[in-house]
Order: sequence, then structure tokens, then C-alpha cells
Amino acid sequence: MTRILSLLVVLVCTVVFTACGDSSSTDGASSGNQAVQVANFRLVETPGGERQVMGTLQNTGAKKIGGAQIKVSLFDANNVRVETMSVTVNGEVPASGEVQFKKPLTTEVTVQGARVHSVLVM
Repeated sequence: MTRILSLLVVLVCTVVFTACGDSSSTDGASSGNQAVQVANFRLVETPGGERQVMGTLQNTGAKKIGGAQIKVSLFDANNVRVETMSVTVNGEVPASGEVQFKKPLTTEVTVQGARVHSVLVM
């Protein structure tokens, strides 16, 4: 009986942790009932030496959105997160529409990679 109870607890915990997993990724995120995703996200260095993140915010929903705030994690050469930053996309994004964004890095830390952590629809 104790073994069955232990297995049941493990099964329930597995289901709960799987359901609560982090669904954000470099290529997309969902915010509540409004579906948005980030496409073509990248960290670039301009010819002038400025480093910036850029990409496309896509509204895959049926209603326009008033903008979004994209949370970005920045990583060092060892793939350790060293900082986070926010990119605000102002203005409306129509239903099934998209808008380009870019923002310079303002950190003094050496950044070798970046990944979208989350998207908050405004």
C-alpha cells in the first residue's frame, strides 16, 4: 500500500510540474487569451560596434493589441544568465499582424547570447 501511495505521489508531482513548465522560448510566447510570438529574434552587432537585440513581434490572435513588453535574458560565453532587459513595443499590432523591434544593449557585461524569456501584452 505504501509503495502504491508513493508511486501515486510521484505521478501527481510529475503531472503538476509538467503542466507548470516554462513555455517561453526564443521563438514565441503566449500571453493569456491573446496569442503573440517573437520570430527571428537575434543578438547582433552593427558595423559601428553597437550590440542590439532585434526581432519581429507577431500577433497571431484575432484581436489587435496595444503593444507588448518583451523580457530578454542575456547570457555570457558559458551560457550563464548575467542580466535581463526589457524591450517595449509601442503602438498597436493588428490582428494577424506583426511589427519589427530592436533595442541596444546598455550593459557593460560581456554578452554572448540572448533569449526571449516572456512577452507581456499591453
